[in-house]
Amino acid sequence: MMKRAGWEFVLVYIGLTLPAGAATYDYYLQVGAAGPFSAWSVSWQSDSLAIPACSSTGITTYAVSGAPIGGTTLSSVLFCLNDGLAYFQATWTEGLGVYYAAFFSTTSPPISLGVFSTTGFAAEGPGGLPGPPPPTYGAPMTLTISESIAGPPVPRWSGSIIRVSITAGPVTPAPGTPVEMIVGFIDESGNPIGQYPPVQIVAGEVTSFELATPISLATLGMHTEVVPVVTAANGQALPPLQLTVEVRDSVTAFGAMLTSMTGLAPPPALVPQGLAGGQIMRLTASAYPPTACIATLSFTNGQGIAVGPSATVNLSPGQSQSLDLTSAMLNIGLGTSVEVQPMAVLQSPVGVAAGAGASACMIASDVFDPITGRTWTYQAANIQ
Repeated sequence: MMKRAGWEFVLVYIGLTLPAGAATYDYYLQVGAAGPFSAWSVSWQSDSLAIPACSSTGITTYAVSGAPIGGTTLSSVLFCLNDGLAYFQATWTEGLGVYYAAFFSTTSPPISLGVFSTTGFAAEGPGGLPGPPPPTYGAPMTLTISESIAGPPVPRWSGSIIRVSITAGPVTPAPGTPVEMIVGFIDESGNPIGQYPPVQIVAGEVTSFELATPISLATLGMHTEVVPVVTAANGQALPPLQLTVEVRDSVTAFGAMLTSMTGLAPPPALVPQGLAGGQIMRLTASAYPPTACIATLSFTNGQGIAVGPSATVNLSPGQSQSLDLTSAMLNIGLGTSVEVQPMAVLQSPVGVAAGAGASACMIASDVFDPITGRTWTYQAANIQ
């Protein structure tokens, strides 16, 4: 149990943790107006449905729309589990001092995807004094949890078409019933590429979606990376998926690259990859919400000796960054090739102990030629 400002709440909590991968869970809490409190909302992302243990850290990245009381500023958000009780707490400030609000689920604990109704909130004013309104008469609220997944960055070049194919396992409400999803792409800065209508996914069937080369990539030799993203409708779960990405030539329809993930979890490490004369090896790191990607990118030869450039990346969720190794840097002549090991080593932020899980990166290694921009070999890994 937990008591705040003279009120007592009880909530049964059942833990649930999903397999690690590139899944992201979007939390959206919408609060209606009541008494002196105006309507507002707060949203954040997590890589798990399990409610974390309470701490002073709280949710570090969140978006706010509106203010609980006119003229106030939301300063922190906490969503956690304490002694079997799951609760949400927002802290906001105004001229007279600090106000708090705790929100509680009354139907079922938010341990799964869906829409959850709440009774309202208990508020405290400056100095911990109770503030109106009582919790049973608080503003109506809903907590919506939905899911999205992202694959590793994949290459595109002039004249290429990226085809994303999705095969779904058992779906809810029943096999044979379509589930609506949105399949799209983001660039290395996390910006959406175009707008796409929802697609219908049916268990046991293959659904494909294509991204053709835009006019901006019409120049021969252009080469960039994009990230495919699959998002469920609000409050819905994504069924077990197999995500396949194929890059094809738009003129001949020949396939140039194929990669597939089951459960959306690539291997935990990259393997050695051939680099021939006239080619470029591009190592791309991506960060997926809610975790940053802080890592050192580099290359080694067959003897484990560092070759070529290295770089340390510090990426916010949704961002990507690349490092190139050209064959000229290793004096590789035309008609010959060497094995290169692309490397990505996680780094911890300043003040965070190593191994604390503060960094995770999706890594892709792409070997292409700069004349056509075409990819010749490709691999991806999920390093965490």
